[in-house]
Amino acid sequence: MIDEAQKNVTALSGHVVSLQEILSDKQTRGAFGQERMEAIVSDQLPPDHYDFQYTLSNGKRPDCIIRLSKDSGLIVIDSKFPLEAFKFLRDSTGEEDRRAAITQMRSDVQRHVKDIRDKYLIAGETQTPLIMFVPSESLFAELHHTFPEIMQKARKENVAIVSPHLLWLAVSTMQTVLR
Repeated sequence: MIDEAQKNVTALSGHVVSLQEILSDKQTRGAFGQERMEAIVSDQLPPDHYDFQYTLSNGKRPDCIIRLSKDSGLIVIDSKFPLEAFKFLRDSTGEEDRRAAITQMRSDVQRHVKDIRDKYLIAGETQTPLIMFVPSESLFAELHHTFPEIMQKARKENVAIVSPHLLWLAVSTMQTVLR
């Protein structure tokens, strides 16, 4: 039994290393976030009510759009995963490191919010709020706890920052509206 448990632990540690390798590469991490978002949307909505990598009238392509009706604007979801800044914040030891990490996290998230707003807020085509999907509950919790002013500023700029659970709740609500 001990040998079998040791094999399971060894296999599990290999999976953890594999996940760390996935999250260390920006493109792979982006794909990971997009896959999580796509799974949440496609599990709950009929296929004719959403598109992934849809091209808007301005030529920009958000990760996902949702159509609630022909008359309503498109709901835009874009996945962002500022992992480097988050890891820097989590790993910071001294006060100077922490201040630098907070500055980097604030800058990265504000840049993502601005990019989403500038690219996808199109009068008569998209609805507000635009949705910035953060595919990590712990990262979302850190944003909510440490950076409430960023969350508030994002809301004022018509961008809602959501975690996987909040996206699931929002899409569930959309599903109810469609019914």
